[in-house]
Amino acid sequence: MTKEFLVDVDGTRVSIVRSNDQLFMINDHPFNASLVKLQPNLYSLLLNGSSHLIHVHDESDSLLTINGRTVRCTMVSERSQLIQRYKQESTDDHSHTELRAPMPGLIANILTQVGDQVTKGQGLIVLEAMKMENELRSPCTSRIQQIHIKEKDAVAMDALLIEFES
Repeated sequence: MTKEFLVDVDGTRVSIVRSNDQLFMINDHPFNASLVKLQPNLYSLLLNGSSHLIHVHDESDSLLTINGRTVRCTMVSERSQLIQRYKQESTDDHSHTELRAPMPGLIANILTQVGDQVTKGQGLIVLEAMKMENELRSPCTSRIQQIHIKEKDAVAMDALLIEFES
């Protein structure tokens, strides 16, 4: 399975594409690298013919020792990036008048109807994405003005789902 991650290492952001133990793209440049788990919290990274030993200090992947040098590292998956982006946009002005899809997916369930009064944080839609169900919640307390989707609809990222009264 192929996964894309953003990794922050001591403040430097690196984009990595990984398939199983093979790293094949770093910051949009092809790389010949592999990452192998040797034992719990200990990995071997083979990068351009050089071997690097990586010790993960804790479960959060926030502190690593690479060849004796300790660095702070944060790994974020593509899905986590989308969710974080959605949460950040929820504080924008437009979020109080509309709800948009934080990621592409399939509308599994609509939990409200036009005219309903909803409160901030109330579940409105269940969006199935990446084989997981995600409950999308109201960014505000308001009344539902319009619902732009129906159950079983496929939606693109940033698709308009619900409009609220201003």
